[in-house]
Amino acid sequence: MKSVKFIYPNKKSLVRALEYYADIVILNVKGEFGMINYRNLLGNLWFFIAPIMNTFGYYILIKLVFGYNTGDSPAVFLLIGMTFWIWFSESLTSATSVLINNANILTSIRLPIWIFIFSYNLKSLLLLCINMCILFAACIFFGNGLGYTVVILPFIVIVQLSISLCCYFYLSIIGTVIRDVRYAISFLISLSMYITPILYELEKMPRSFRPFAFLNPFVYIIPAYRSILLYNKIPDLLPLLVIWVIFTSLSIVGMILLKKFSPYLYRFI
Repeated sequence: MKSVKFIYPNKKSLVRALEYYADIVILNVKGEFGMINYRNLLGNLWFFIAPIMNTFGYYILIKLVFGYNTGDSPAVFLLIGMTFWIWFSESLTSATSVLINNANILTSIRLPIWIFIFSYNLKSLLLLCINMCILFAACIFFGNGLGYTVVILPFIVIVQLSISLCCYFYLSIIGTVIRDVRYAISFLISLSMYITPILYELEKMPRSFRPFAFLNPFVYIIPAYRSILLYNKIPDLLPLLVIWVIFTSLSIVGMILLKKFSPYLYRFI
């Protein structure tokens, strides 16, 4: 196997190295944003239209078709769950092909692979910020407003971001070597949505499933978002702190593994 030589800046200057990588990440994010709604008639308006359409569709299904009651603000209830679940599901979907989609760049310039992982996550985080503008407006006009508990929201986002980063590191390796895994991930995402309290409250879940459901970190994360944005209450932070520690540790291990197997991955890109 031929050794892979990466392009690095002057190692004597940490500041210059950080600036070098930051410029690459920013350029990647700008390119990704430019391609999202390229040549669409409504352009970037889809950033705002898509979450509203998703919520409206599930509102019709849950409220009008099945007659399920999610409380006084069913639209806001669903919008909170859908906003943060879509962020996670899109991250998982793109994780399996992040290296394959950037094969031309990786094989010609040989940049460190982790740059593309951070670029994709930064893009997803910026899209979340756009969607949260709609979410905040919905909470103010159709919910119970925004209380002081909203200051805890960044911590919940960081917890979920640690899960996304962890999945990115491992799925980018697996998805590059075994490309069929993306189909399995799509199926698992669709299945997980219905066994996670996104469209319903946790109390509505059958008791026989609850012991297994509590192994799902989003059983704690989604209700925490709703406690802050819908009920203006402080959620139980201890499980969230444990989740953050676990997935941050796994992310560090995943980054080490990605660096170790990077030369091997170039054979499959």
